[in-house]
Amino acid sequence: MPVKASLSSITLGAFVGGIAGWITSKGEAASFNLTDWVSLSVSVVFSMMAVVLFARKKDVQPIIAVEDIWGGIAIGFLVAYSGPKALQKLLATSGQIG
Repeated sequence: MPVKASLSSITLGAFVGGIAGWITSKGEAASFNLTDWVSLSVSVVFSMMAVVLFARKKDVQPIIAVEDIWGGIAIGFLVAYSGPKALQKLLATSGQIG
């Protein structure tokens, strides 16, 4: 009898991991002004979106498998920690091309 975690528990893990990743990436520079709240919100939403996308792949060999709350926390942390930096680099380089 296979037991699987619900999508809500996986997204809860992404939420917790997203907050932890954002706090870790900001360190002591976080001042919790409006800009930081928006940044935190975007990081958490991106974390949850990434986890849902990875968790919803069925009948294929997944690159990354998110099957429980701990996988959600791990992916949420990684997306929130490295996502804004990667996005900023991507936007900076695409602006130089044109």
